[in-house]
Amino acid sequence: MVFGQKNQVQKNTVFRNLIILTLIFSAVIITIAITRTNGIWGSETDWISQHFAVPEYFRTRFYRTGDLFPDFSFQLGAGQNIYNFAYYGLMNPVYLPSYLLPQVRMSDYIQIISIISVYFSCTACYCLFKRHFSRNISLILSIIFMCSAPLIFHSHRHIMFINYLPFQLMAMICTGNEDTLKNRVKIIFCSYSIMCTSFYFSIGAFASIIIYAVFIQLKHFKSISFRKIRQTVICMVSGIITAGILWIPTFFTLIKGRESSPSSSHLTEIFFPKVSLQYLLYGPYSMGLTFISVISVIAMLKNGDKAMKFLSAVFALFACCPLLVYILNGTMYLDAKVLIPFLPLMMIVTGGFLEKLFSMKINIYEITVISVIVISADILMNYRSMSKNMILTADALITITAIIIFIRTQKKQAVIVTLTILSLINCFTVNFHDSYVSEQSVEALYSEDIQKLVDKTVASDSDFYRFADGSGNGQAVNRIYGENYYTTNVYSSVSNSYYRNFRFESSENSHRNNALQTQPKNIIFNTLMGCRYRIGKNSKAMTGETTVGNEGEWVLLKNKNALPVGYACSDVMNENDWEKLSPAQKSEAMLENIIIPSGSSSAVLPSHCSEINTDFTLYGDTDYIKETNSVYEVKSETPFSITAKPENPIKDKIIFIEFHADNRIGKKSERDDISVSINGIKNTLSDPEWKYNNRNYNFTYIISSDSPIEELKFNFSAGNYILSDFNIYALDTEVLENAHNNKDCFMIDREKNGGDVIQGNIDVTKDGWFNLSVPYDEGFEILVDGVKTDYFRTNTAFIGFPVKKGKHFITLTYSVPYRSAGILMTISGIGISTYLILCKHISRRRKIYRIAEHVTFNRKGKLI
Repeated sequence: MVFGQKNQVQKNTVFRNLIILTLIFSAVIITIAITRTNGIWGSETDWISQHFAVPEYFRTRFYRTGDLFPDFSFQLGAGQNIYNFAYYGLMNPVYLPSYLLPQVRMSDYIQIISIISVYFSCTACYCLFKRHFSRNISLILSIIFMCSAPLIFHSHRHIMFINYLPFQLMAMICTGNEDTLKNRVKIIFCSYSIMCTSFYFSIGAFASIIIYAVFIQLKHFKSISFRKIRQTVICMVSGIITAGILWIPTFFTLIKGRESSPSSSHLTEIFFPKVSLQYLLYGPYSMGLTFISVISVIAMLKNGDKAMKFLSAVFALFACCPLLVYILNGTMYLDAKVLIPFLPLMMIVTGGFLEKLFSMKINIYEITVISVIVISADILMNYRSMSKNMILTADALITITAIIIFIRTQKKQAVIVTLTILSLINCFTVNFHDSYVSEQSVEALYSEDIQKLVDKTVASDSDFYRFADGSGNGQAVNRIYGENYYTTNVYSSVSNSYYRNFRFESSENSHRNNALQTQPKNIIFNTLMGCRYRIGKNSKAMTGETTVGNEGEWVLLKNKNALPVGYACSDVMNENDWEKLSPAQKSEAMLENIIIPSGSSSAVLPSHCSEINTDFTLYGDTDYIKETNSVYEVKSETPFSITAKPENPIKDKIIFIEFHADNRIGKKSERDDISVSINGIKNTLSDPEWKYNNRNYNFTYIISSDSPIEELKFNFSAGNYILSDFNIYALDTEVLENAHNNKDCFMIDREKNGGDVIQGNIDVTKDGWFNLSVPYDEGFEILVDGVKTDYFRTNTAFIGFPVKKGKHFITLTYSVPYRSAGILMTISGIGISTYLILCKHISRRRKIYRIAEHVTFNRKGKLI
């Protein structure tokens, strides 16, 4: 009876604490939503352009094709390997239920599921912590975990930074349990789900689970038994193998498609040990805790048992060994975001400290001295602003003061209240500094006006073509307005490298991140890519464009010179000859020919471009620019502009301007992004110290207008930078008008495309080459009249092959490289998982049978 009452009291305590945790969580979410958001739980940074737009595309594609495991995305980025977007939830088990809810907008679904995932992570953490600590300490730890900088912050910014945590925590809970059939199934499922939700963070998640398994061994058995850990590892590996259909193709796609990191980290910074508390504290791209975590690691290294010393040593290594963080980042850069999966383990270390503190087993004065030494080392070894050092010092003083007050008064509330307040301040500070999407921005993406323009165009023009997004807004970069809406835009961490290079070498780069590839304001690019229609807001017509429709404030322009997406041409030029040309000549040559990788040329040679030698009269803030030997140094604390007027308006010409830009001058602390725009066309060079530096040192502008160009207006950003090597050319607009003359159109069947197959007919008038403006990749199989045909990289980035005169039916089928290996691995994983489950099931049945053999019953059926 006493045991039953005690058990009921414990259950009531757990229920009470979960209610408290729920109320605090709800209060935090509601406070942030009311005071900071604009009705949308999503950040302007990436959330609107990637984290719901790409999953929505997956769902839309599924509704059209019925293909749950697609290979190819023809609608994004001119045609890309679908695994370039796997990071955004291709097979995410949390997103797949949305496929059953077509009436629910993906933006709404993502917001709801993100908040639910964070809440589930918090409650799962409480369940994990109460296995090791009292209910009240578990509640404090859960609140600190909930308020850690990355958790709530990334539920509205980078979802995949935290959406794996529910599965990781469930696996950790099962790891601490007995090896049962149920736990094996859970670990396998959770491991599979971790891979499918966020494979980038899976390494940290699985490392955390293994470290926790070792901790359990040390805690209960005082030694490490690999035999006991082995079963957990086997189940994890089984789940990982089962997810092979996702991560095998993704792994090889990453190798080929991710741009090399321009990280400025030096070898000394990576290999030289130093104290780096920023890996553990405050920031959303770190573990994001308060100073209590540092004190806990120090105290447990000194006073903890073997298990706690082990866990504390792990975090001491993270804080002092940058090489570990570098390895967890895949050797791309030093970034503490990879430590987010270790948050639950850090909470266990903190719980160990609080337990010993409340038992009066901590010498706080020794810990204080060590803490002062650690803080001093951190400040001396890391260059940070004075304000950040003051925040660290203040946090440490407040935390240590609260601990000393407890030691003298025995009032736990001094520590509990202080830690709660500091954690909440940390949480609110980070989340209040984010920029949230407005409801109007989301509604603009679902714009009925744009949708009407697209639907009307598709209904009236049955050819196959692409749309150009003329909004100039990176938020709509991955938005697809229907099954017949094809675009050149793409924003993904991974994309086709050939296409990315073509895009940035031939046009402006207005964004600080090369992963963001919006539609350039370049009529030549639009023409080559088959962008027949452009939708923009207050858009001025470029050369060859006419306004053909409008809805509300949106305008539809038609490019009469746009080439077909696929075409044949007998005029060819090899890449070696093409590379010797000037930028304007390269554009002319590509419009008039197909550029082939090698072989003899039968090209139409460039003859319509020339240098512009006219004098320009300058107006504006010229005092901010200093010229020395044709090198211009810009130095200004505010943006400014200069207008250059030619002697006579420039008519029937496309203007090419290029120059070199460099912001790697002056003090590192004063460097920043720089930008220069000309007539609304903008180039940006990102901060050289930024880990995602776009390295856009060559600014390119292609300026065109259907009316004479009377001036060039330059807008310069603030900063200190150098501009040099100016070149300015003009290309006759008749080149665009004549581009169709020597091309045979590939008639793509619009109704039979949109999946993994592209097919259509072409009537070739003369032996030559075929070019399809779909980025070159190794996964295509091409059949010409049913005969398999080898293909090559044409126009430097696209698919092409020799073609004979006559009528042909061409089929291109894309299969993701290594997809078969992924399927085989998944089948193997299912087999291994089934074997592990059956073995445990049989083992359990045998155990029950052995027990039953020793049980005797009397004649009345009662146990003797």
